[in-house]
Amino acid sequence: MENVTNNYKALLFEYDYASEVYQNTGLTRLLTHAIDNLERFERVFAECWSLEELLELQVQVGIRKPNLIA
Repeated sequence: MENVTNNYKALLFEYDYASEVYQNTGLTRLLTHAIDNLERFERVFAECWSLEELLELQVQVGIRKPNLIA
């Protein structure tokens, strides 16, 4: 699971970078790829494990607050 967590963190880092590039230049190509990659990861993760575990992973990496998990 550590490898999965590290891959997710890398995708989030790429998304942050692509967002910064978009804000500074208006170029959308990098941001589009980053969003597609994140969406694909999250969809496959939820299919292989569960949506609840995806929410827990998001809490673990710091992009979701724990009290938002039902």
